[in-house]
Amino acid sequence: MLFLFVLVCLSHSFTFEEWVKKHNKHFTTAEILRRRAIFVDNLNCVIANDNTKEYRLSVEGPFASMTNEEYKTLLHSVPPPTQPSSAVKSVSSSPNSFDMRSVNEKNCVTDPRDQGNCGSCYAFATASLIESKMLYKYSDLNRANYYLSPAEIISCAYKYGASGCDGAPLNSAFDYIKSKGIGSGSSFPYTTKDDYCKSTPRVAELDSYHYKNCAGEDSCHRDLIYSYKGTVVAFDASRANFQLYTKGIYKDRCKTDNPTHTVHVVGYGVDEEGIQYFIAKNSYGKTWGENGYFRISAADNMCGFSNYVYYAGEVDKA
Repeated sequence: MLFLFVLVCLSHSFTFEEWVKKHNKHFTTAEILRRRAIFVDNLNCVIANDNTKEYRLSVEGPFASMTNEEYKTLLHSVPPPTQPSSAVKSVSSSPNSFDMRSVNEKNCVTDPRDQGNCGSCYAFATASLIESKMLYKYSDLNRANYYLSPAEIISCAYKYGASGCDGAPLNSAFDYIKSKGIGSGSSFPYTTKDDYCKSTPRVAELDSYHYKNCAGEDSCHRDLIYSYKGTVVAFDASRANFQLYTKGIYKDRCKTDNPTHTVHVVGYGVDEEGIQYFIAKNSYGKTWGENGYFRISAADNMCGFSNYVYYAGEVDKA
């Protein structure tokens, strides 16, 4: 087994020992043997994917020692929206590319964070969207220290349909912020678990939000991203290739009717070969994907990415 491990690693220089050090992992002797074996299996998956797709996989990310079944325990099925689809149309014709990280020569997106082993993607994605719209609207805010609190949403949005670390419908976080506003991440820090709901100073408010059933039409989704400066979506993130994704335009045999993960969509674009893509900020930390982001094909409703699209109305300081 060790001999095979060395042979496989010769073609990819990043080793299991380097991965353990990079991610500051601590395993028992018995567990380290199992995790190394899983790492080798994932490395074989990475090698098999080489030069066959528009994107690349890697064992340098945070999930390289997890089986796909273990990884999927971090995901939760996202129920379909219960409210009617908005009749509101996009306010302007969208350009070929748009990115909130470089709009008007300004980065309006905070750095990606890590949700850990808590199923709180819905809270991170919604907080990130509100942050982004606030940074776009107010020039006096500093993106380096402007963080809203996902922990507050996780701990306080139960009456709006959320289930803490066990996921939530997409509307629950929006309903909470619309009703209560939201405080800063420093006043209600994230701890990867449900906490007692507590009162903290409000720093942002939301007057409205909308849901649009784009019915798989990627052009509809692109128009909403541009018109409302970002969206929040749920899609199928359960495939091993997404687990090990590191760069490129993700395109896989995922399902269009199995949303398991929620992200903040910050833009879209087209590469030199004419392939259109969406740009999304994940909540797996900066060591996953393209420094915490990923690109996904904006054709054929990849993974259900253009089914249920949420976007925010006006935001204001509290």
